Amino acid sequence: MKIRFIGAVGTVTGSCTLLEHKGEYFFVDCGGGLDAIAGSATVLDFKPPAVRSMFLTHAHLDHCGLVPALIAQGFHGRIYCTSATRDLTLNALNDAVALGKCEAQHIPAADQFECPDEHPEFTWGKYLPAAGDLTVAFARTAHILGAVSVSFQFADPDSPKGRTTICFSGDIGCNEDGNCFQALLAKRHQPDAYPSYLILESTYGSRSRPPEASDYAARMEALANVLNRSLALSNEPLVLIPCFTLHRTQELMADLYCLLNSYLPAATKSDWANQLNRSEDEGPLVDVAIESSLAWKHTAVYRRELPRVLNTKKRKPVYLNGEFAKRADVPEEEMAAFFEKVFCEPTGWNPTELGQLRIGKIAAGLNRRSVRIVIAGSGMCQGGRILEHLRDGLSDPGVLVVLMGFQAPDTPGAQLRLRIEEPDKPLQLDRWDLPNDVKATVMDLGKFYSGHADQSGLVKFALHKDAPYPFAPLRRIFLNHGEQSSRETLKAALLDYAENHPTNSRQLTAVELPNRHAGWFDLNRDTWTDDIKPSVDGLEGVVMALHRKIRRLEDDVADLKRRGV
Repeated sequence: MKIRFIGAVGTVTGSCTLLEHKGEYFFVDCGGGLDAIAGSATVLDFKPPAVRSMFLTHAHLDHCGLVPALIAQGFHGRIYCTSATRDLTLNALNDAVALGKCEAQHIPAADQFECPDEHPEFTWGKYLPAAGDLTVAFARTAHILGAVSVSFQFADPDSPKGRTTICFSGDIGCNEDGNCFQALLAKRHQPDAYPSYLILESTYGSRSRPPEASDYAARMEALANVLNRSLALSNEPLVLIPCFTLHRTQELMADLYCLLNSYLPAATKSDWANQLNRSEDEGPLVDVAIESSLAWKHTAVYRRELPRVLNTKKRKPVYLNGEFAKRADVPEEEMAAFFEKVFCEPTGWNPTELGQLRIGKIAAGLNRRSVRIVIAGSGMCQGGRILEHLRDGLSDPGVLVVLMGFQAPDTPGAQLRLRIEEPDKPLQLDRWDLPNDVKATVMDLGKFYSGHADQSGLVKFALHKDAPYPFAPLRRIFLNHGEQSSRETLKAALLDYAENHPTNSRQLTAVELPNRHAGWFDLNRDTWTDDIKPSVDGLEGVVMALHRKIRRLEDDVADLKRRGV
């Protein structure tokens, strides 16, 4: 088994790794953003027709966005993933077609996907045939709906059990044993079979989440504070929430339902009604419009998948957070009916009433005698319907803008965050046709809704062992999907933890920070090689391999000269 890192090494986008096993090639993820989704126009440093199949960890574009380019350039293999990832991926890629970012004929057909979780024999962590003696297993990561880590086992005569395991973490979520503080998803699983090799994401490798960000009650109080703040700003409160269409929007819907219908005391809701100068029979206190067709398509997948159960004796939902029924005050046996109602897409001007919460699709129809909330993409304010509302609302001191997640540099969302961090600093929003003179109030709830485990979570995922008996050492961890500084910080944290916590940590031999030009790593020989794979390597890879061989020969010659040979 050999692996080669194509993308997301020293950066947080474009995850893509090539595997070679006994002359056959496989992908784990193949990602890029909307700027890299342009079908045949994208130049790839490998030959897609040579690849037998692909394994997708989840449906974010930075993990699946290059699939159209692969198909345009000849990839016809099977795509293995969960059924939720298949449907969410197709939603995202078809949205890219609607935006003119790629051509419809480059979107994979539904029957090109193979979803093991649709088969009766599927269970988490169970190894299934992939090719020859290569087997594969999925484990839930609690990042977004359908997200998994992917583990491969292959024959290895030098391994004590005759087989070696390599695990690709995908993106690791926050919910874990004993603390499923986020709304919808059940706990993440530990890597299956405690692999000898681990490819680990490092997005938050240098960050530690504050304690309150990992607490359900603290998140509910923060959300209640948003509504309180909006009522203090205006007697016709308006909240604008730039929100990511996949997972963040659905979590916010679930949290608003729990907040208004089970968490808040009656006295608080009565006080809000008084501030709105309304009686209790004037409908829900909070009126929400979700203005995103893609968000509603994703929500339909959540409606179907969250209560779905596997064909096992436990008959527990595949993904649903076991705490959610209690938080929503809904019997567990009624979860399917609950999501059928709460996540049902409204038609036209007919919103769905859910106790003190009403959810619709059209902002113009919101009740001015309620707290009005508009949720729309994009989450970083780079495009989508939210821009129209920001153009009208940023100059209004009665408007509240709530950021819900990461804001990349040089985006409108990053500029708006400056209003929180440096209130007196001039903003530069005019290049997005937004007003620089922002009078609206800006808040940030991103720390409560992060989809990535922080440094301690990543270390625990990689090294924790849950039994006292000896575990085989981790031969190597490869850190990908993170900025270089995050990878370096996480490497130090992993090595430090393994050294200083020997009783509850796996032994760790080495941590690698690969780059795009590192070439192939041979897992059977546990070393980097200068191999060239003409059937799959692109010209850039071949040239870099030759450069590495030249450098190695130069080093050998210099060594001989030093020894006087």
